[in-house]
Amino acid sequence: MSGGTGAEAVVRVALAVLVALATAFAAWLRLRSTPEPDDGPEGAWAKPAYADVASPRLLAVAMALAGVLAALAASRVQGTPAPAAFAVLAAWALAAGLGTVAALCDLRTTYLPSSLMRPWGALTAVALLGVVATLPGRGAAAPGVLLRVAGCAVAARLVFWLWWRVGGRLGFADVRLATILAADAAMVSLATWSRWLVLGTALGAAWGIATSITRRRRPSALGSAFPYGPALALGAWLALAVA
Repeated sequence: MSGGTGAEAVVRVALAVLVALATAFAAWLRLRSTPEPDDGPEGAWAKPAYADVASPRLLAVAMALAGVLAALAASRVQGTPAPAAFAVLAAWALAAGLGTVAALCDLRTTYLPSSLMRPWGALTAVALLGVVATLPGRGAAAPGVLLRVAGCAVAARLVFWLWWRVGGRLGFADVRLATILAADAAMVSLATWSRWLVLGTALGAAWGIATSITRRRRPSALGSAFPYGPALALGAWLALAVA
């Protein structure tokens, strides 16, 4: 995508950072009041309470990361038409804010709570509708974009759903996360989506192998389980960085 004017670039960065910070703070507040899951993890490990996880320190880390990631998204999601580019950027700003809080929660608890995932998915769908509604040519390109994003999201959901059903180590929340990130990546381009799929799964596999090796020497109550969501999220941001 080609760049816009200097003024547009400033507005783009400011809006992206504002959305990211606002959604990060809202997600942090929501996490503090999220009920604990009924099906706790097996074994001796006790999941930290969401209210304890949503500490001031987590908020500070999330806000810092949200700002940096939103600025990165603003530098990569550019071009014309401006309204459609802003809608794509809004989806990535959500990932920078709300998505960062979700990933940090997963890192601490191995849980991606529905209280964060459902609104993130709904808002991402709204952003996609904004992209389709603001495309030029009286919507001539809209069906192709909608088909690309929907197809990539469904394909990713199917892959990770099968992994969840067969592998047994992946949580269903990771399937939801993969669907959202796939849609975000496909809004940019098909190449970005394919890079995310490769990078996200590769990072997750590397993390899983490293965890398995480490826990042979230092056993954990989690056994071989580990949070997969942060790897998927990091893969998405790396894919966008080289888009």
